[in-house]
Amino acid sequence: METAVHQVLLRLSRRRGTRHDGDSEAEILDALSWLAEHGETRMEPLLPLVWQQAKNLGVLEQLPPAQQEVLQQRHRYLAALTSCQRRWLADFSERMASRSLGFAPIKGAAFAGTLYEPSAPRPGNDVDLLVECEHFDEICALVREESLCESESVTRPESLLQNYERGFMVRAPIPFLVEIHRGLTQPHLVEIDEAALWERSRAYAPLAEHENVLRLSAEDELLGLAVHWFRHIGLIPHNLLDAHELIEEEEIDWQATVARADAWGIRVALSHFLGHTREVLATDIPVEVLQQLQPAPLRRALGTWVLGHVRHREIDLGHPAFRPIQILSHLTLADRLGNVGRFYG
Repeated sequence: METAVHQVLLRLSRRRGTRHDGDSEAEILDALSWLAEHGETRMEPLLPLVWQQAKNLGVLEQLPPAQQEVLQQRHRYLAALTSCQRRWLADFSERMASRSLGFAPIKGAAFAGTLYEPSAPRPGNDVDLLVECEHFDEICALVREESLCESESVTRPESLLQNYERGFMVRAPIPFLVEIHRGLTQPHLVEIDEAALWERSRAYAPLAEHENVLRLSAEDELLGLAVHWFRHIGLIPHNLLDAHELIEEEEIDWQATVARADAWGIRVALSHFLGHTREVLATDIPVEVLQQLQPAPLRRALGTWVLGHVRHREIDLGHPAFRPIQILSHLTLADRLGNVGRFYG
């Protein structure tokens, strides 16, 4: 879970944020100063948005010059990285089209140029692409041909890495990681009808000229964000921002979303995710939807305690306690405990 400083930065990152969102100018300056001094990796995807909004609010120039320089340099680097990723994706789309192969950008790659403008991007740490199972090996081979190296994972079993996703560091002015996924998330933890994802998909507007490039439905994107947040025990702050902007931008079919959460086995996790997004970012999520998703009081309290424990102990992805707390949170937030057993078994 994010700290109070993280939450200030999240609110500052909203495209429709204003000076009157509850955070004082002193709190915003403290958060910007913290960001400049610490450079925390998981907050970097917010930095270009924070930079732009801080300029718009007239608070950026109140920072010491050295801190302004740090933030400006990181902003320039991340803007350049996003540009490299965008150009690579356009070129890759053409190569895939020539072979009659399709894919769908997911996570940050799906939101670049749709939820976020190139002038104020929300950079991704990598480029994630979802492909159909039958084309997984063929597409991985195509990406491998132009990559610097294939990445290795020290956090996932080899069988999961090879069967669910593969990562490649691709050649570009700023090299970056491309991950090819054969499923929206790792097997077993949730139960997703992958074929239905493709049936519900739509055109990907930034590359609308390429019919082979698709974007998941808004409801599937929202559930995908909840799954990612659930898997990482709330340690990915930009998942909240992406959900907020997606709900602001799209007409979400809430009943379809709730029904699909039941089918996937993430009703409890979605309840915590949407409730927390609404709490932190004042997102317009219907109260009746949150009430419909609400788990039994004891289970709700246990999930809240586990997620709060992560925040108060300041656990991050590299913390020694991350894995035990992750297992505990999965047991607490998963709808079906058998899925957790299969995931870790």
